[in-house]
Amino acid sequence: MPKATDTCIVCDAGKYLSIQKNLDIETQDGTHVVVPHVPVLRCDACGDEIVPPSSHSFVDRYVKDATEQLTKTDVQRLFTGLDRTQAAVTEDLGLGPKTLTRWISGSQHPNRAMGFYLRVMAEFPQVYTWVKNRTWKTQDAELAANRGSGINQQIYRYLDLEAVSAPLPLTPGANHAVAFRNSHRSVSAAA
Repeated sequence: MPKATDTCIVCDAGKYLSIQKNLDIETQDGTHVVVPHVPVLRCDACGDEIVPPSSHSFVDRYVKDATEQLTKTDVQRLFTGLDRTQAAVTEDLGLGPKTLTRWISGSQHPNRAMGFYLRVMAEFPQVYTWVKNRTWKTQDAELAANRGSGINQQIYRYLDLEAVSAPLPLTPGANHAVAFRNSHRSVSAAA
């Protein structure tokens, strides 16, 4: 690896100078992160740039923080106390056979969306149980049998909230999340 003041490996004429610049990094899920003040070596003749190994760990840490990426320690901590084998957790979550192993070893990391999903399951263990038991299959059958009746009570039961007396308007194209939130606010305000 060239050092500052070494001859450029591209043009063989210039010397590398140590500078700092902002690097635009694209993550595996397409997110762009601008890492500020990264030490790089730039040729004073042709402009060739090299990011030295000492800058790699700085860039990696910055990107992980910016994207809220789970580390291998985070992943290990999330599954502590489940009393499940690694193979069982892999099956419970519907992961590929080696995915969890790679996350735990740190050779790969969950993408941002999966990281959020895993954090929710760690914070609300009933969500992990819901996924493990594939509860949606039962709910889908119940909804089909009832033709959708009682959906408000089901939503509240799974979120451990008080039931509402008036149903939410579930119309095509409506923003049901806003309707749910507004309905819950009125129930909370009345309490």
